[in-house]
Amino acid sequence: MSVPSDTTSAAAASTQSLICGLLRGYMVLERDQVVVYNQKWKIPADDRLYITVASLGPEKQYGATVDLHDSADESALVEDIAIASQEMIGIDIYSRSQEAIQRKEEVMMALASTAMQQLCEQWAIKVARIPLTFVDTSGLEATARLNRFHLAFAVLRTRTRSSVVQFYDTFQKPKLVIEP
Repeated sequence: MSVPSDTTSAAAASTQSLICGLLRGYMVLERDQVVVYNQKWKIPADDRLYITVASLGPEKQYGATVDLHDSADESALVEDIAIASQEMIGIDIYSRSQEAIQRKEEVMMALASTAMQQLCEQWAIKVARIPLTFVDTSGLEATARLNRFHLAFAVLRTRTRSSVVQFYDTFQKPKLVIEP
């Protein structure tokens, strides 16, 4: 299985969007069935399976590096900055039918899949294969039972940025002179 094509767009820069794209492809779901959590999104009244992916709080940065090097043509000084962070991601799986009960393990399978490994390599992330929590949060909603499961897991992510450093270089390149 290949990495879903919508994970390479600029809109897929968030970890939640990347995971949504993966779940859509792995579980063969429609675009409206796997969404990034949004306060205004409401659970539709049909019996299909729905998944929301949410951030469970702010990212925790735990490392930063700065590397200076010459550009490929040695005409400029380039600064590479990398920030490593940990995000907690929550996934809610729900349906008004038995589909959430029957397919809940597929989410964990998607997180452990080769497609996820390819996604991780492409975007410099590491996703925990086993969730920290996997809880049945089913309950009554209006007059029907909503089958709902929540899982939370950690994601390690590195974001990098390269830019040319403005500086004044009036010195000649050093030369090695060996005198006899």
